[in-house]
Amino acid sequence: MRSKIILLRPDFILGFSFLIIGLTAPFPLIPIKLQQICGLLSFAIIFWLFQPIKIEKTSILLIVAFINTELLKVKDIFLTFSSDAPWLIVAGMAISLSMIELNIANLIALNIGKFLSKSLSGLVIQMHLLGLFTALIVPSGVVRVIILIPLGKAIAVQYCKNQQFELQNIILLSLTLSTVLGGFGILTGAVPNMIAAGLYTVETNISVSWSNWLLWMFPSAGLVRIVISAIIISIIYSGKFKLLTKNNNFENKRFDRNQILFFGIIAGFVVGLITDSVHNFSPLQICIFTIIIIFSRPIGPLPIKAIRKVQFSFLFYVVALFSLGHAVETSGLIYYYKTFIIDFFDISRASLPLRYVFTASSPILLSIFLDVAAVAAILVPIYVESALSFGLDAFPAMMSICLGTSIVFLPYQAAPLMLAYSSGDLSKRIFLKVLFVVAILSIGVVYPLTVYLWSYLGLF
Repeated sequence: MRSKIILLRPDFILGFSFLIIGLTAPFPLIPIKLQQICGLLSFAIIFWLFQPIKIEKTSILLIVAFINTELLKVKDIFLTFSSDAPWLIVAGMAISLSMIELNIANLIALNIGKFLSKSLSGLVIQMHLLGLFTALIVPSGVVRVIILIPLGKAIAVQYCKNQQFELQNIILLSLTLSTVLGGFGILTGAVPNMIAAGLYTVETNISVSWSNWLLWMFPSAGLVRIVISAIIISIIYSGKFKLLTKNNNFENKRFDRNQILFFGIIAGFVVGLITDSVHNFSPLQICIFTIIIIFSRPIGPLPIKAIRKVQFSFLFYVVALFSLGHAVETSGLIYYYKTFIIDFFDISRASLPLRYVFTASSPILLSIFLDVAAVAAILVPIYVESALSFGLDAFPAMMSICLGTSIVFLPYQAAPLMLAYSSGDLSKRIFLKVLFVVAILSIGVVYPLTVYLWSYLGLF
């Protein structure tokens, strides 16, 4: 019965129709590979956004379709596993699992109850800071959302019952937007960042440090946009609450030895990331070392067998996401995009800051159709390789592309946003409204000023 309902859903019918177009390429006047990629791309967007079937199942179908249409070879799929990004996501999932196994999220909510603000704006700021903090310690936006949704619900329970429903929406909006937007300002905080840094290293043989990324990206891509998000959410809900009423039955529970040990390990993890330019260990190496310690009882707080609970099936989504970018290149679609965006506009006569502003804007159109991680995978090699012909330096060009790929205004553009959007735990209308306003202000104000600040500081 359930399968019949799924088959009758409009999103399933539409998405499956695009899948058929991608597999058969029925239009004789349109290049076959262009039909294939447009059909499969549309199928992925619809099925990932509306989820008539599980994300992992959609991803497997997409991977099989790529191989069937010869947009990609089997070896191309396996090459995806050679990059750092999938394993950083798995590492983030392992850290998330350890927090769940040690019951840390619930204990945090119980212990911070008395510190929660009684004003709406104060609570919004607190939740944005909490979301940003998780972006520092958990190297996967999807995993952070998985952690923050139950934590946000537990925090909402700390307020009186007649306010809990609306406050839960506010709290989850604040946590989700701050951890995703803030994550773009941190090297390990967003998949596009890790892809861009990895591709830059491949093209130039120069590694990108965690601390240097923080200097270039965090003030604008992270902090400023979080402030904008907090202001917008506070304004939207300002008329609904005069004063927040908290429960008086706060439970203060002590953390046990294993939980305290976990916090110590995570503190070392953050220090290791911040000082990577000193010790030269990559973020992935630091993550792996952290996981080894966590799952090494009696040395760490958890036994090694607990790591089996990590949802490794999510790797199918990551592989499909990365493969989508490679398939776009193979199909020739990127040629048309490059001709329209890069070759059509002559930026050689513009001032140097304006060239970087244009570079930061160029991913926006493509990101309407692709996850921003795939956009980074496509555009970073092009701009790094062609930087000199545009009168640009390779590293600032890569960072400018990353500014552009951090502009998200639709849920399917970033997996963590899509996860939160489809959870049913927050207002979709307000979610989209806040994302849209932040995106517009980023494009029109924040990022142009960022590029001119880079120029003023002598970064390029």
